Amino acid sequence: MRGCEAPSCLSVLGADRHRKGQTCVSMAMSGCSPFPLCWDREYDRHLAAVSAGKTMATAYMDPNLNNAFLAGAKSRLSAGGSDRTMAGSVDRVLKVLHYFETNTEHSFWSSNIRYGDATDVRGIIQKILDINKVRWTSCFGLRLSNSQSRDQVHWLHPDMGVSHIREKYEQARPNEEWRYELRIRYLPKGFVQQFTEDKPTLNYFYHQVKNDYMTQFGDQVEQDVALKLGCLEIRRFFKEMRGNALDKKSNYELLEKDVGLRRFFPKDLLDSVKRGY
Repeated sequence: MRGCEAPSCLSVLGADRHRKGQTCVSMAMSGCSPFPLCWDREYDRHLAAVSAGKTMATAYMDPNLNNAFLAGAKSRLSAGGSDRTMAGSVDRVLKVLHYFETNTEHSFWSSNIRYGDATDVRGIIQKILDINKVRWTSCFGLRLSNSQSRDQVHWLHPDMGVSHIREKYEQARPNEEWRYELRIRYLPKGFVQQFTEDKPTLNYFYHQVKNDYMTQFGDQVEQDVALKLGCLEIRRFFKEMRGNALDKKSNYELLEKDVGLRRFFPKDLLDSVKRGY
């Protein structure tokens, strides 16, 4: 599925000139963004040689790798392909961070995806979304960022070849510095109603915004607000939990041990509480 499902869409990055005949409005410029991020980059078009009539090149998840999907997802993974390496000895497995919730502590999760010579960014995105039965596929984009430099952020064009991307960036700097992240980049008009009818996308959007809050803005929030938000997240996570369950110290310790408090509270808040003791 390409382009926006609606005649026009909201872009959280700025006007998207790649979607011809459609109008995208910059949420950052209009001030109506539902989350406080400043996204100001378009695709790195100079890296993407778009071929006429090009179709999506396929990718597949490797069930033998550590894919952080919900229980039962591995049974739906497709098989095939071969484990090959490129001339530059770059491993042909791409680790993609995403926000499909699992039972691990981290605020974002990842999947390892094998790819072939012709695999493009669209194929990587589509594979992950197909596994999770996402309907609003055109809302998603793949972002490449460098952990050592905040200025190194690139939104990858869907037609860019994965091998070309890795050769360009990972041979210039250590590949462990680079992070491939699947994110919701565009919001359709009336996205609240649209996402309500597409629970995987709604949940994804929730966890993406939550992660941005926890990792980038948690230290700017008053502690009592952060505490309340964390408690609400605990109630969401444990839907069957009684309201007074955490009054017992044993239950609190069990939560801390088995799930981890970092899933619910910003690091600054937890560090502050520890210093208080």
